[in-house]
Amino acid sequence: MSDSVTPGRLSVIQAIQTPLGFLVLATLILEGFLVFLLQGAQVEDRRILTYGILVTLIGLLAVVVLLAVWQPEALGGIRRSEHTVLIGGGVKGVPSDFDISSIDWSEPDCFLIAGVVRETVQLVPARVGAGFRLRIPSHVLRRIPADEPIRLELKDSKGLRWKVSPFLLFENVVSIVPGEPLEMIVEHYSKADE
Repeated sequence: MSDSVTPGRLSVIQAIQTPLGFLVLATLILEGFLVFLLQGAQVEDRRILTYGILVTLIGLLAVVVLLAVWQPEALGGIRRSEHTVLIGGGVKGVPSDFDISSIDWSEPDCFLIAGVVRETVQLVPARVGAGFRLRIPSHVLRRIPADEPIRLELKDSKGLRWKVSPFLLFENVVSIVPGEPLEMIVEHYSKADE
C-alpha cells in the first residue's frame, strides 16, 4: 500500500460516524460491485443484476424509513442511555430500625419534576443497603436541561408523601425527606410491624 492511498482510506473510515453513514457506504460498495458485474454480463444476466440494484436501493430506503419512524436516534448513532439515582435512607426523626426499602410506592403517584417536565417514575429497591434506585429513561433525560434541578414527589401505598431534595443530573446519590409530619410516618410504619 502506498502512503498516498492510506490517508484517503483513513478519511473515508473517519467520515463514517453513524449507522446511517455505514448503511450508505455499504450500499455504495454493493452497488459498485453490481455495476461492475453488469458491465461484463450477458443480456439475460443484466436484467437480474439491474433488479438486484433496485432491490438493494429499495431495501436501504425501507431500513432508513423504519429506523426514522421507530428508532430515530439510531440514525444519528446516539445510544440510548439512562441515568440512575440512588435514593438513600437515614431520615432524621424516624426510628433507626426503620428500613426505608420496606416502603411500597404508589407508582401512579410518584413523579419526577424538572422545569416543564413531569413524568411518572418507578422506584426499585437498591441491591445494596437500604434505599431505592430511580432509573431516568433517555426520552426523559433528553428533555431535561443539564442545569435544571430535578425534584421527586413520591407517595407510598399508605398515602404518605415523600420528597427528595432537588438535585442536578450529575448527582447520583440523594436523600429522601418525609412530606408528612414524622409522627404520622412513625405511626403508620410502626403499625405495619405489629
